[in-house]
Amino acid sequence: MISSAQLLAAGLWVTGREGPYHNDPLDPGGSTAWGVSIRYHKEFTDAQLRALTQTDAAAFLVKNYWPDHAEDLPDFLAIPLLAFSVLEGPTQAVMCLQRALVVHVDGGIGPQTIHAANLPTQEALLESYFGACMDRLHGRADWIREGTGWERRQFAASLKAQKPTGAP
Repeated sequence: MISSAQLLAAGLWVTGREGPYHNDPLDPGGSTAWGVSIRYHKEFTDAQLRALTQTDAAAFLVKNYWPDHAEDLPDFLAIPLLAFSVLEGPTQAVMCLQRALVVHVDGGIGPQTIHAANLPTQEALLESYFGACMDRLHGRADWIREGTGWERRQFAASLKAQKPTGAP
């Protein structure tokens, strides 16, 4: 089970990777702060993005990108699932998880997905999920420009998610 504290920690991890306000003319998201882009979140003005704190952005990402019912998944999935949800959207993040688990792929977390996520070892599930995420990213048209960074972030999320066997 993933607690609200673990979700906020995952949000802070993602925002830390995204960084503060920047406006890269080649970034399709436009002005972005802490992973919140003006293109996808028109409720923000440029001035509001500039003023956005990392903690507020982390809470915003959790609220807007955390898949429904994902808190019932194993806790070590908090960071990699949120990281990929912010990148590709919650539905795609869940579909990649379902492909990794070899269950029905519908983008929604239900009993079958939750049950299957609790069967493999942490290492096996993170490895499979990383592979499914990479398969999704490698098919993107903008892979050449952004792909290496996306891949590194998801790999780092998988590494961060690992904890020693038997750890709480």
